[in-house]
Amino acid sequence: MSKEQKRAAARARVRASEKVTDAVVAAWNEAQNELSICLVNGLGVLDEPSATAGRLRRAKAAIEKAQAAMREHAGQWPTKEVYDTAD
Repeated sequence: MSKEQKRAAARARVRASEKVTDAVVAAWNEAQNELSICLVNGLGVLDEPSATAGRLRRAKAAIEKAQAAMREHAGQWPTKEVYDTAD
């Protein structure tokens, strides 16, 4: 493989990892958003248990989406050598 081919392959690996990172960050933000609200009434009891359960389900789904993206990309994250080659 020529130096230019190695550079192109390294850049492609970095771009692919950027896309996975975007998906993970989007799912992370989605989960954070869902977990940002938990309403408790003046007696210390959940104000809307069904809404809280829905938020927890959506947060869990977002986390699972992020984990799946990371699993699918396992072993493909750029190494220092890949970054150096991509430059």
